[in-house]
Amino acid sequence: MNGVYEKSLRLGIWTVNVSDEGCSIAERRKVKVLQPNQVYLHLNTKCNHAGLYRSIFCLKDANDQVVNSVCLLQYCTDKEQVEFDVKAHGNRKHGNQPYFPAPKSNKK
Repeated sequence: MNGVYEKSLRLGIWTVNVSDEGCSIAERRKVKVLQPNQVYLHLNTKCNHAGLYRSIFCLKDANDQVVNSVCLLQYCTDKEQVEFDVKAHGNRKHGNQPYFPAPKSNKK
């Protein structure tokens, strides 16, 4: 698996109205922001071979800057329990021990 999400499910940009009461969808596409309380909701959802879904959501303003430097990363599955093997990577490509970051002294 190792972070490979080969199947794109939803990619899009929606124009959203934001207020103290909540959010409402102005358009399910990117249109020019006409009001200061409008932002763009960027959606990116993908799925891997094990049935694990990854969604990334962020709000961007009219200048294409992420609002409050915050994005939402969500993982979910439609199955009750999923089992998969994580392949060795990094400095543990061989052997049974899991990957651990190399100490800083080894990187110098």
